[in-house]
Parts: sequence; C-alpha cells; structure tokens
Amino acid sequence: MHNRAFCNTDGDMLICPQEGNLDVQTEFGLMFVQPGEIFVIPRGVRFLIRLAPQSSNTNPTPENEKVEGANPGARGYITEIWGSSWELPDLGPIGGHGLANPRDFLVPVAHIDELEELHANWEVVCKLNGKLEAIGQDHSPFDLVAWHGNVVPYKYDLTKFSSQNSTSIDHTDPSINTVLTAKSSFPHVPLCDFLWFGPRWDAAANTFRLPYFHRNSASGNNEGYVNEMKIQKSEPRKILENQMTIMIESSRTFLFTEWARTGCGTMHVEGTDPRAWDRLPDKFSSYPGIKELLQRVKDDKKAERERVEYYHDPKIGRFV
Repeated sequence: MHNRAFCNTDGDMLICPQEGNLDVQTEFGLMFVQPGEIFVIPRGVRFLIRLAPQSSNTNPTPENEKVEGANPGARGYITEIWGSSWELPDLGPIGGHGLANPRDFLVPVAHIDELEELHANWEVVCKLNGKLEAIGQDHSPFDLVAWHGNVVPYKYDLTKFSSQNSTSIDHTDPSINTVLTAKSSFPHVPLCDFLWFGPRWDAAANTFRLPYFHRNSASGNNEGYVNEMKIQKSEPRKILENQMTIMIESSRTFLFTEWARTGCGTMHVEGTDPRAWDRLPDKFSSYPGIKELLQRVKDDKKAERERVEYYHDPKIGRFV
C-alpha cells in the first residue's frame, strides 16, 4: 500500500534479510540493506520497507528470468525483544577490539520526503501490546531535517565481524560469535543473543572438533559429520566458505503463533511423527560389552551398599 508506515511501540526489532535487497526508510533517514547485513529499528521509530532492485535474480521465473533488475521478492528473520535493547556484548579478556566493532555500524543521514509526499495522506500502523492499530494523518511521518542522539536505527555488515576462536585445543562455545545481545532482568542471563557463523580459519591440535552435547533442539545426529571428524587430519582449515549462518538464542521458550500452528498448512497439530526417530542408531545397546559393563556397575553398587550398611547395623552399635 502506498503511503503506509509501521511503528512498533512494544520493542526493538532486529531484521536479517535472507533474500532480496531492501530500501528502508525511517524517521532518521534511508538505509539500503541486502542479504549479509542486519539492521535494527528501535522501539517507537516509524519506518517502511520497500523492495529494492536486485543485482541478479536469485530465483528466476519465466516472467522475470531475462529482466534486468527484476525483484522476485524478499524474505528473512525478525527478532523482536520486549523490555530490553540490543547492544554489543562485553568483550571481557578479548580486550577493546573484536567481534562486532562499533566503527562498522552505520546510521542513516537525515532525509525528508519530497514536497508532494510531505503533505499527502498517510496511514501509520502501530503495534501496541501485541495488537495492531491504524492511525491516519495528513502529512508524512518522514519529515525530519536533522537529528542527533544515540537511539537511532542502524545497520551492520556481517562480513566485517572479527571472529575469535581457539587456536590451541578444544571447541569454543558458540557465544564467542555473538554479534548483538539483549540483557534480561537476571544477571549473566541474556534475554536474547544474535550470533553469526561465517568463513573463517579453524585451527586446533589434538582435538575432536565436535561440539559438546546441547540440551536443546540444536542437538541432533549427523552421521556424515561424525565420520568426517574421525578421519580428518588435525591441521588448519578454512570452514563455512561461501555461506553465512545465523543463530538466535534466548533464555525464554520459543512458542509458535496460532497462524504457524494451524494457518500456514506446513505444521501437523498432532506433533512429530514417532517414526522420525527410527533412523537414529542405538549405539548404547549395540555395544559388544555393554551387558558385562552394566553387570559390573550393578555388582559394584551392591558391594558398596553392603559395605555401608555393615557400619549402620544396630547390633554393631551395642559394642561401641
């Protein structure tokens, strides 16, 4: 819809486009954002997003296959936080520089609409307490000629992230790749973290590079990856080339919306099909010496119990 803007009064929004270039207009100015970049809209800032011309067609169709600059659309991820703000993580022993450096964040230059748009009718959709309300006005919300301050929209190029990792032994925690974090009301427990995994060197000696067990949905069985790590030489290597991966972690539980569960048609209300676990190999029961090992553990526990119970025998107490 022409002349319509959006304002989220509930919380800050971190937007990460996966496909499609975006022209973002805010009260503070304009930003061009493309895949590989992220941008943050603070709470209460009015903005709109338009599809920008593409440099190439990532998903060509018969209609736009040969049309230079045709835009097949855009998609990505939006992370909204309530009661907190996105900020850089504490670098700790890393020092004054590393991870996402402040110098690489860009903010818009003040921009005002043309005269025709400035006095046109506009609709501003406001999000308040999770509900959407439309407000009409007879002028553009983008009428700012200058600004100063530090609560402003900004964008960041993820390829400028200064990766840190172990160069001796072991697998470093994924938190070492945190780009932005949002604090919670509990000390040392973030509300949400936005992480980035991109091309970098991986160097560790005498190390089985598999990460330790995660008690969450990130855990899974990847037989090909396990076998690859068993035979791979312990030498520096370039990983994650020609790709960028993001991860969004939170101390809160993620829940599906009603539309995601019942409206989009891609989820089954009855849950996961139990047959999905049939392909996971049982490497515990199939271990050749597992029965002997379990019997030995059982015998050891029985012997220890008998030893301890001996000293708690009431008959012995009468001789003490």
